[in-house]
Amino acid sequence: MDLGCGAGRDSKNFIDRGYEVVSVDASTTLALLAKQKLGIDVICKTFDEIDYSEEFDGVWACASLLHCDKVKLPDIIAKVRDALIPGGVFYASFKYGEFEGERDGRFFLDLNEESVVEVFSRVSGLAIKKVWESVDVRRDCDVKWINIVAEKN
Repeated sequence: MDLGCGAGRDSKNFIDRGYEVVSVDASTTLALLAKQKLGIDVICKTFDEIDYSEEFDGVWACASLLHCDKVKLPDIIAKVRDALIPGGVFYASFKYGEFEGERDGRFFLDLNEESVVEVFSRVSGLAIKKVWESVDVRRDCDVKWINIVAEKN
């Protein structure tokens, strides 16, 4: 599942590599753009509406969960855990930092190594496998990212 797929960039990459992808985004506009790009149905749901049970080998949430507030994030992570099969893998990324609030008209939650581990550790049934910092690949962009991979027990 590509959770918060936006216009479908990462979903397309997965599909091109032979994966069966379920793309999900809360924005009807972005879901329509992704559907046109991917040629597959894109599910329009908010993170709160995720209700899958042991259906996915992996969940990709690249720069999407950073739009959740920190209080709700453990519940969202638990929904992702429930969507994974045992042994399933969950990847998420957040802008690096300690900010929570509105930026450029949108809500953002920035995390660092300590806070991402703290939030993910609140959810039982997930084992954190790796946490690392990375830099943005876009030109003229100095954004740093915190990345996390967890596995469902």
